[in-house]
Amino acid sequence: MEYESLYMNKKRMGKFNSYARNSFFRREKLSVLEVADGIVLPAKRDEREIPNIWAVGGVIDSDGNFVKESITGSKDRPLFGGSYEFNEDFVTYYDEEVVFMGPFIKHWGHFICDQISRLWYVIDNPKKYKIVYCGWDWDNGLGYIDGNYFELFELLGIDREQLINIQRPTKFKKVIIPEFSFIPNNYYSKEYVRLTDIIVNNVKLEIDNCPEKVYFTRLMLESAINKERGEPKIIEYLKEKGYVVLSPEKLSLSEQIYYLNNCKNICMVSGSISHNLMFDKSNNHAIILNKFDMINDYQVLVDHITVANISYIDVYKKIFSVLFGMGPFLIYVNHYLEKWGGKYKVKNGRLSIKDYFWYFKRYFITYRDKNNRRILKEQPKL
Repeated sequence: MEYESLYMNKKRMGKFNSYARNSFFRREKLSVLEVADGIVLPAKRDEREIPNIWAVGGVIDSDGNFVKESITGSKDRPLFGGSYEFNEDFVTYYDEEVVFMGPFIKHWGHFICDQISRLWYVIDNPKKYKIVYCGWDWDNGLGYIDGNYFELFELLGIDREQLINIQRPTKFKKVIIPEFSFIPNNYYSKEYVRLTDIIVNNVKLEIDNCPEKVYFTRLMLESAINKERGEPKIIEYLKEKGYVVLSPEKLSLSEQIYYLNNCKNICMVSGSISHNLMFDKSNNHAIILNKFDMINDYQVLVDHITVANISYIDVYKKIFSVLFGMGPFLIYVNHYLEKWGGKYKVKNGRLSIKDYFWYFKRYFITYRDKNNRRILKEQPKL
């Protein structure tokens, strides 16, 4: 792939171009592990001294051994997986062969990258198997698949009755564990590309008066408001340039995919919204606004999958190093954005004292947590 243009410092530009020249495409055939009489453990809070980012749980074989292939994440960055004690007298048994999807966490970017990555196995016959997943919402509910998350399954031809949310240890005649078709900073496969192709091709929707320029905002996302500051100024600037502002949270998945493939210019802040570019199968222009100085290893693979022409623009103010998923982030209309789109007409487009005060307060609240500090220390540097 090749980026259309870059508006950032030279060091970051070189790093982005090195990723662009790399090939992350995996040609080798993906493997499938079948576990007879496998037990699926539900997601559970990890109480270990160095916990997984999400939870423990996964597949146990008939000898009581944890099946490492059911882990999500990597050795260096474990997200989900691991055994724990449970009472075998209370294990439910189903005489069925099922496909293990892994955990389900309500985080869109992780969902379309980490969590659906095994579903390539069912796309040729989507009605054949039931799909088991470990719903987890950090003790705040049971983590059932609904909304746009479920719509993605519908676009793959999978019915609600096929989805089993594992909430207690459950044994099956056979648990099928497909290999991941997408692993960040590692590879993506033809199976994953085909998975996204099927989702896009099954969108049957027409939107009248589709705008040429769309900006997908994060302002309706509560978690984004708590960790990002400055987007309203960027929105005002982009409106001057003719962009129509849409909130993905107010759109169905089919509507989002339609806009991605029918607008000439798409713009968004880096994160889950920019991961949606994997569903962009048109030769349009996508502008990703960088909200901090690290390169997102998920987005790197998405950039190789999408057909869109991508421009990156740095819009962040760095004070401290922060976690990509935690922040806090200060973004604003800076000289890079003005170099791309022209001068900003509004005088108060820069960061204010209140913006900085918010940043310092959020930073110290976030990194009082020792686990957040540990993960930040382990986060690779640019």
